[in-house]
Amino acid sequence: AKVIGWGALNPGGQSSRYLRETRLAVVDRKTCDSTHASYREKQSRAIISEVVNMIGLAKTAEDRIIKVIAEGAESPVGENVICAGADIGQRSACFGDSGGPLFAEAEDGTPTQIGVVSWGVGCSTREVYGVFTDVTRYGDWLRAEMK
Repeated sequence: AKVIGWGALNPGGQSSRYLRETRLAVVDRKTCDSTHASYREKQSRAIISEVVNMIGLAKTAEDRIIKVIAEGAESPVGENVICAGADIGQRSACFGDSGGPLFAEAEDGTPTQIGVVSWGVGCSTREVYGVFTDVTRYGDWLRAEMK
């Protein structure tokens, strides 16, 4: 797939003066969800570890807290999305690209919009894929609105 936009080239950077594009590989939702869940757990563990150390709790308390959080967590990705990235973290959409298109080539070679830039963890985060709204899930609504 290909994403295009005028977003920043790196976190905290200025928006691009030129329309840019990059190719991304679409991955299945299970793979995407797994990378986001692992990233979230790693970030949670770091914060909880710091708090546990500050208040002087035992390591077993930290492990129990992480377990409770993990068991209660819903999928961070959801059902109505497409996930895509390029070697996780090498290229992605960035700040300012939100709302822009994700295209794939149709069988006849014409570009077809399959997604809309939705969210991610920073820009080019090495551990997770970018998340795009799956426009096929909203086909009936889109057709009705475009009349």
